Amino acid sequence: MGYKCLLETNRLILRQCTPDDLAIFEEIFGDDEMMRHFGECKPLSAAEARAWLDSCIRHCDLHEWGPGLLVRKSDGEIVGLGVLTYMLHDPDSEEGDLIYMIRKPFWEKGFATEFARVAIEYILDETPIKRVVATAMPENKASNRVLEKAGMRFSDYNLETNRNRFVAETGSFG
Repeated sequence: MGYKCLLETNRLILRQCTPDDLAIFEEIFGDDEMMRHFGECKPLSAAEARAWLDSCIRHCDLHEWGPGLLVRKSDGEIVGLGVLTYMLHDPDSEEGDLIYMIRKPFWEKGFATEFARVAIEYILDETPIKRVVATAMPENKASNRVLEKAGMRFSDYNLETNRNRFVAETGSFG
């Protein structure tokens, strides 16, 4: 099947999601260890994973860019999910949301940083978004490092969500 490439890094392609990707979404969003640091810190149901997939497809259909699956160029293996969206899915927002969910076999190989760096650059240069936001739980040291290495700066800590907030802005990134 031919997939639309949304973004490309040295080792990865961010490709548009299709309805056929439901099994990988269920795997990613159903993984207890991965989900410990995401959202409400618990795995999602199959229906919730389907809702995420539908949302990713819808965003790309509307905007020609957005969330997709991260695929390793060398062998076509799905590394994880890379999400670029308008904040709260509001196309009038000048803020964008960056999320990455890397499958466990690909942890600690630099894929998250590689994706984040290129994604931030793309969002700030090629879309109307002027500020990219990403969050990480303070105890998730690896994710905090990824965001810093990708060029984002720590902005604040939200006690209510227990998340560190990182930002990158037009004119101060790169």
